[in-house]
Amino acid sequence: MATVTVIEKKKNLLVVDSNETHNWPQLFENFFLPDGSSINVIQASWQNIRVTYDNLIGCKVTAAPVFESSKRITFPNSLTFTPDFVLIRNQPRGPVPGLDFRNALFGLMISNIPSINSLESIYYCLERPIMFAELLEIRKKLGKDQFPVIEQTYYSDYTQMVIADFPAILKVSHAHAGVGKMKLENHSKFRDLATIIALEHDYCTTENYIQADYSIRIQKIGNHIRVIKKNFSGSNWKAQADCAKAEIIELNEKFKFWADECSKCFGGLDIFALDILHGINDKYYIIELNDTAASLLREFWLEDSKLIRDLVLQKMSFNIDLNLQKQQQSQQQSQQQSQQQSQVQIQSDRVISHIKNVEYVRKPPSNLLRIISATSITFASIAISFYLTKKLIK
Repeated sequence: MATVTVIEKKKNLLVVDSNETHNWPQLFENFFLPDGSSINVIQASWQNIRVTYDNLIGCKVTAAPVFESSKRITFPNSLTFTPDFVLIRNQPRGPVPGLDFRNALFGLMISNIPSINSLESIYYCLERPIMFAELLEIRKKLGKDQFPVIEQTYYSDYTQMVIADFPAILKVSHAHAGVGKMKLENHSKFRDLATIIALEHDYCTTENYIQADYSIRIQKIGNHIRVIKKNFSGSNWKAQADCAKAEIIELNEKFKFWADECSKCFGGLDIFALDILHGINDKYYIIELNDTAASLLREFWLEDSKLIRDLVLQKMSFNIDLNLQKQQQSQQQSQQQSQQQSQVQIQSDRVISHIKNVEYVRKPPSNLLRIISATSITFASIAISFYLTKKLIK
């Protein structure tokens, strides 16, 4: 009896998440794509990812995984594979030079690997001014009252740090998660800090210090929106880090409107979180847009991660359907071209057959030539006479 070998179809999903309490292969276990492919998940940190791209072999990623679906390879051992999709849950650039892994991001970008969020949006969101520019564009379109982005001043380097309103919050370069921020009470401290920034030649921004009683985070994953209210406690101005309690509150029309507008940034964001301060003057101030690496509340991590998983499955399924459509279109075009070539060949054969069956008169009679010549001379004479007559009339 002949042995039939069944080859299991797999799609490789690279998940960039260094947290060992987040087991993404387990979340995707027993899920399949429309073409029957299973999901082979390789979860790793940016620090342990290397990317190679070549026109012939495509994209090759070598990673030392935190977790992977086969459960055979874990850090520090590594494996090499071609990713079909990428889910990015960590920033590729940390606050210090030793945590800059943008080169791996660039490798994925040149390979055109589909991802959540888009690789282009992740690249743009690495720098605060580019992110803030998107918020300003929304404010410009809707108006300050409808989209109240906080006022901000940008300095390309320390030599421009001359004027600011105080008290102010100064943010240095691209750093995130509370790093590179300082509250300045007066102009003297502002100028002193400028001499420190001069050492690294970084850009920085200042914002008006907002005395707030709580903050709002609008988290959007696909079509799901969660609103988190953080009540402030303690005397530290970095109140969000000092908050006593985070609670889920109802989604209102205003928050939904803001979330829908921000989801259009950078060509579309599948995952993001919008941070807002509520001042003691009862006004809202939009301060920051966090992209695909936005943190999730611990108590809702599993629920929200399942939403992310479903979003990834939806995107991967769409890519498969798109590829199938392209293949079908290519096959249809090939068939049409083949049919056209067959029709052309049939017509060509008919013409050749007709030519063979027709008797050609190789030389017309001499009297016919004389008639043609006389007729031609007559018409030429008439044309010349008509032309000269018109000239004389003018």
